[in-house]
Amino acid sequence: MHIVYIRFVGTHAEYDRINAETI
Repeated sequence: MHIVYIRFVGTHAEYDRINAETI
């Protein structure tokens, strides 16, 4: 479960970065 949580956080970070570039 911890691995999935870490992976989710990493994915969220990438999504936030893309969203920031889009805006």
